[in-house]
Amino acid sequence: MYDPTPTDTRVRPDANRARSQRIGVAWYLALTFGLTWLPFLPAAIGRGTGAAFLMPVAPAVACVVVRLAVTEEGFGDAGLRPHVRHWRTYLLAVTWPIAVVVVSVTAATILRTASSGFALPWGFDKPSSTQLVKLFVLSIAVAPMFLGEELGWRGYLQLRLFPGRPLAAALATGFIWGVWHYPMVLTGGEPTESIAQTLLLLPVSTMAMSILLGWMRSQTGSLWPGTVVHAAINVTSYGLTSLAFTGTTTGTLPASASVPVLIGESVVWGSIVVLGSRSRRARLACKAGSSCQSVCP
Repeated sequence: MYDPTPTDTRVRPDANRARSQRIGVAWYLALTFGLTWLPFLPAAIGRGTGAAFLMPVAPAVACVVVRLAVTEEGFGDAGLRPHVRHWRTYLLAVTWPIAVVVVSVTAATILRTASSGFALPWGFDKPSSTQLVKLFVLSIAVAPMFLGEELGWRGYLQLRLFPGRPLAAALATGFIWGVWHYPMVLTGGEPTESIAQTLLLLPVSTMAMSILLGWMRSQTGSLWPGTVVHAAINVTSYGLTSLAFTGTTTGTLPASASVPVLIGESVVWGSIVVLGSRSRRARLACKAGSSCQSVCP
């Protein structure tokens, strides 16, 4: 009779690997939250202001420590190679904020959340070609700064949560990632008109974002397209949505813009994932010769 005892070599490798991953995830979360939240402790006890200086690097530090010292698994699946042959994905990673602005302005118009002077398709002000080029170039230039977060969240945690269930992994990682930002919001480090609203909507936004970033990671095998997307969120998307809803690229989004912008992000990111997945399946089917009577897409 089959006896699955600990000495059975048929079950030990998988069991040991699962246990190692659970330990690695626990260590990763403890290190990431500890390194990030501890500098905000003075603000929490009323003895100073919070400091976000470790936020850009804490996930990467935690990832490196866990991979080298805790699980000793190395970086084979970290996705550090850029794989520039996926240049179309990189182009999309830079330019998607244009679509988000148009959809967000449309949503705000339908919901009637904007004041007079706000009009389709650009809201209060249309970006000039020069502004677009500057924002695109800047988002590319600062992308390496966001590798610290992406190496931890997409390069480690999202790969380890809910194996074989990428959507669940993305949603769980996104929620954790959003909550991880809370000290910065609570101490005024995140420009907002409503802290309560931001605390509520931020995890929703990061969950949607994690679906897109995880999809790009799986499609290209690289963290870098998602890193460019992350940079574009903080540079291009912020600048263009601010221009649309405040008339300046450096303005603080009004609370009334939060839901329309979240709708815009979710619609555009979701469309990229759905249409991109369909296109990839069609190309694979064509190459396999199962369905394609003309030229492969």
